Amino acid sequence: MVSKYRILVIALMFCLAWAVSPRAQAKNTLICTMVDESDKPIAKQEFTLTSESGKQHKKKTNEQGEAKFGGLDDGTYTLSSEIPGFVEGKSAPMEVSGNAEKPCKYTLVSAAYANGRLKEVMSLIQQKKFAEAEATSKKLVEMMPGEGAAYYVLAVTYAYEGKEEAIPTIKKAVELAPDKFKDKELPIQMQALNQQAENAKQKKDFPAAIQKYETMLSISPNDPTVLFNMAVTYAAANELDKAITNIDKVLVIKPDDAEAKQLKARLEKLFDDQINKKLEK
Repeated sequence: MVSKYRILVIALMFCLAWAVSPRAQAKNTLICTMVDESDKPIAKQEFTLTSESGKQHKKKTNEQGEAKFGGLDDGTYTLSSEIPGFVEGKSAPMEVSGNAEKPCKYTLVSAAYANGRLKEVMSLIQQKKFAEAEATSKKLVEMMPGEGAAYYVLAVTYAYEGKEEAIPTIKKAVELAPDKFKDKELPIQMQALNQQAENAKQKKDFPAAIQKYETMLSISPNDPTVLFNMAVTYAAANELDKAITNIDKVLVIKPDDAEAKQLKARLEKLFDDQINKKLEK
C-alpha cells in the first residue's frame, strides 16, 4: 500500500510538470530625468540604478538629462551617482512591476546649494523661526533623502519645537551617517524633552513638566541643569520641600554654583514663611 502511494505521488508530480508552464519573467523600464536643484538637466553623467538585491545598472544621461534603464525585474530600485560638486546620495525607492514603462525624476543637489540651505536652517533656528526652519528642512529631506545632514537639521528643528518627531528623525540621520551623527542622538533627545517641559510649564501643567524632567534624568542621571529646572518647577507648583531636595542635589554635584546657592536661600525663606503661616493659624 505504501509503494502504491509513492507511485501515485510521483505520477501526480509528472502531470503537474506537464500541465504548468513557467511564467515569463516580467521586464520593466525606468525612464529617468536627472536634474539639479534649479531643475536644470544633468547631461552626460553616469548614474547607477540598484535593485534591492544589489544588482546594478549603469547609464549615462543624454543632453536632456535622461537615462533609460530597461530589462528590469519586478521590484524596488534606487538611483545614485558620484559627480564632482554634487552631494552624494540616493533617490527614494522606486517600484516597478508588470512589464511597465515608468518615468522617474531624480534631483541631485549641488554641494554649494546644500551647504547654503543647511546654514540657513541653523540660522532660522537661532532666530527662533521654527516654522520656517521646519519647512526648509523638510524640503532638504525631500531633495536629499539619502543625506544624513538633511535629517539632522530637521531633527534639531523638531527638538527646539518640542516635537516627538525629533527622535525618529535623528535616528534616521544616524542610520545614514553614523560617524557624523551618532553622538548627536542624546543631545537631540534631551533638547526635545526639555522643550516639552517648557511647553508644559507655560500651560501651568507642572506635573507634566516634572514627568519630562524625570524622563531626562533616566537618560542622563544627576544632570545638574535638569535638577535645577526641576527645583524651579516644584517651587512654581508650591512644592517647596521637593524644590529644596532637588536644589540640594545640584549643590552636591556643583558646590560652588552661585545661582543654585541663591535659589536655595530663596526657597528656604519661602519654606520657613510657609511653615510660620501654618503655625500662626
